[in-house]
Amino acid sequence: PDTDYVTVSGVSGGGGFSAGSAGGMAPFDDTRLAIDTSWGHEWQRLIRSKFSAYVSVEGDYTAVGGGIALEKDTEDKAYTFTAAIGGSVDKVSRSNEQTPAPLSQTDDNVFYGAGTKNTYDLLLGMSKVINRRTAAMLNFSYSRSLGYHTDPYKMISVADIDDAEFTTLYESRPEERERYILYSKIVHELPSSGHHLSASYRYYTDTWDLNSHTFEGHYSFNLNAKHLLAPFARLYHQEAANFYQRTILSDDGVLDNLPEFASSDPRLGKMLSLTVGSKYQYKTSETGSIDLRVGYIHRQYTDAVIEDDNTVFVTLDLGKGFD
Repeated sequence: PDTDYVTVSGVSGGGGFSAGSAGGMAPFDDTRLAIDTSWGHEWQRLIRSKFSAYVSVEGDYTAVGGGIALEKDTEDKAYTFTAAIGGSVDKVSRSNEQTPAPLSQTDDNVFYGAGTKNTYDLLLGMSKVINRRTAAMLNFSYSRSLGYHTDPYKMISVADIDDAEFTTLYESRPEERERYILYSKIVHELPSSGHHLSASYRYYTDTWDLNSHTFEGHYSFNLNAKHLLAPFARLYHQEAANFYQRTILSDDGVLDNLPEFASSDPRLGKMLSLTVGSKYQYKTSETGSIDLRVGYIHRQYTDAVIEDDNTVFVTLDLGKGFD
């Protein structure tokens, strides 16, 4: 066939449609309320702690969590050691408080109640002042989540090798995930100009085999006492999850040999992303600033249901510190 059949889900409880067939766009309606708080305290000259908690509520997602972090400096303050633990409880559903049966046909309308997910986090870190112009840090973090990981809106097509679609199924993901992250960063002040250069590397791996590498760099300099410019660049590459597939292949559409887990979500597929841009900052006072960020993102997907995309983004932040 000359037509590709790609399944697209609606947004926040809306319907879906397949390209090449009749269908309409779902209305967009998404409201989120979030509250977070944190409290830091210096117990001794070299020991600090921070407690945090948050609540986030949407029509189809509720998250409650918090954490505790401890920091310890050495006597000369050349090293800082960090340890943190955290946890969260999430409730996931469509906006009607339902979740579809995993790998059920979308036309069958088989639904269950909302799903829950519990997450436990651990972080160990160290930072080092190398000299008066250079500092470095290294963090290791571990996360384990149990429960509902499936996206209740995502669907996957059952199609033949020519992409002729037989039917669509709701996706299915494992109910357990462990993540491991190693993050390093170095910051340096150039002695001749006073400009600042930073570079970071992040390695990520998990039990879904979704391995990734992230390289990021920033260069900042003052135009004058109140104006700062900071170009940045980021390169990201990830491998596909072990249950990712563009479609479920079938010669005749018979659903008698389905995998246990399957998803065509491009966020779980093989991807390369490049981001470039710059931040402009205007100092409104000693403790206040206006930050404008403009950037360009190119994403290149491999074996995905969507084409490569390019995005231009603009963000504006207003900040003010109070004694």
